[in-house]
Amino acid sequence: MDLTMFINAALSAAGGGGVVGALVLALYKNSLKKEEEQREAERQERKELSEKLEILEKEKFADLKREFDEHVKEARPGELALQLKYLAEALKENTSLQRENALQIARIDKNCAAGHAELLKEIAASKIWLANLNDSVQKHITNGRIHRGN
Repeated sequence: MDLTMFINAALSAAGGGGVVGALVLALYKNSLKKEEEQREAERQERKELSEKLEILEKEKFADLKREFDEHVKEARPGELALQLKYLAEALKENTSLQRENALQIARIDKNCAAGHAELLKEIAASKIWLANLNDSVQKHITNGRIHRGN
């Protein structure tokens, strides 16, 4: 049994299978769904950034290669040296863009990890709350008048 099934069963049991149990379970599932949606959005954002970077690099490289090839055909040494200088500058610029995107992806990963840690804390707090709720319900059932017919 995986963790989700265990938590679902625990939440259902703690709520006694009634309205409270269903409400707690629904709130828990909603929280998990929101967290998963947020993670998926961040994954998609990282993927789109990576694809965008790759496209930009390919386009820039293709443009530079085309320009370089044109200059080589014309065989102008001075201009060829200048073009090589521009190619080196463009390469530096692409490397800088790649570094910036890597840093941005790292920030997104850090935010995902922080969100995950926060969700784990919330789940732990919910477990404590449910245990306390279960204790209260059990005390009420055994010490109260529910089974005495009053």
